[in-house]
Amino acid sequence: MPKISVIVPVYNVENYIEKCIESILSQTYTDFELLLINDGSSDKSGSICDAYVNKDERIRVFHKKNEGVSIARNLGIKRSLGEWICFVDSDDWVENLYLEKFVENKELDEDTMVSQGIMYDFISSSDENFPFFIYPDKICAEEEFADLFTKYNLLHNGCPVSKLYNKNLLVKKSIYFNPSISTHEDHLFVLTYLLYCKKIILSSSIPYHYMIRNELSLSTKYHTSEELIEVSRLLIEKIIQCKSKYHFSQDCFNRAISAFGLRQLLVAARNSHQNNYHDVFADLRDRKELFLNHFVAKNLTNSLFLVLLFNNVPDCFLYRLIRLQRNLKKLL
Repeated sequence: MPKISVIVPVYNVENYIEKCIESILSQTYTDFELLLINDGSSDKSGSICDAYVNKDERIRVFHKKNEGVSIARNLGIKRSLGEWICFVDSDDWVENLYLEKFVENKELDEDTMVSQGIMYDFISSSDENFPFFIYPDKICAEEEFADLFTKYNLLHNGCPVSKLYNKNLLVKKSIYFNPSISTHEDHLFVLTYLLYCKKIILSSSIPYHYMIRNELSLSTKYHTSEELIEVSRLLIEKIIQCKSKYHFSQDCFNRAISAFGLRQLLVAARNSHQNNYHDVFADLRDRKELFLNHFVAKNLTNSLFLVLLFNNVPDCFLYRLIRLQRNLKKLL
């Protein structure tokens, strides 16, 4: 029984998967298994994974039809044998201390999460790499979480990678990725796990390299208004639950609810179309109190739109403004 199960969802990454696998096999900590979940790749990714099975007995490969990253990760959780679970994305790579830094602290109880920093690694760009989410070496009990969330923006770190989760807690509390949404499903997973934590261990290590390429990223993909409204509802619900349990500062709550709940509604409005904009605007008006009491506006455009929305400007006029804004962005 390995101590750690490393789960890697794989989909059409033939140019990157070998570097990812090699980086995991090069770990200084060796008591792990590597689960490669091939999510119906149409390129050579699946055969590359199969070739590695013969090179290292710690590797297991699962081939399935393409159903998305959430179902692939969930399959990895269910098939894992380790006491602890971590994730690596198949087009990223990790330094050789990635796993060791997770377990070097001996205070790993079932209701614990360990979180390390992440390095943003730019490809084909003049931008320099920079660390994303930097933490000190710190062990925090539940009564310290409020200060922790405020000081280190933990609610904003929705990346499932560079964290260690307890397998038994995941299964016992049925914590899995939501396959019905394709954005922020990872953030919902992390927030749900946090609701059951009694200890958080932070590490100053930054061994995870999150690769930023010129290709279309998930964050720029189009999502329907209906999906974004559902995502907003789920995120707001989780953040309110975290606030109720851990009693962190109002400023921390406002920033989190704005960034990961209310802004999804604004994107939903921007993505609305002729047949659904009335319903979308109605959903925003239903959240009026949250907007008025907690929204932290980042630009004048959003502020102006909300003023018009909440002052009963006709929907048809608001929709024309949104279309004009979209057209101007295309021109620019």
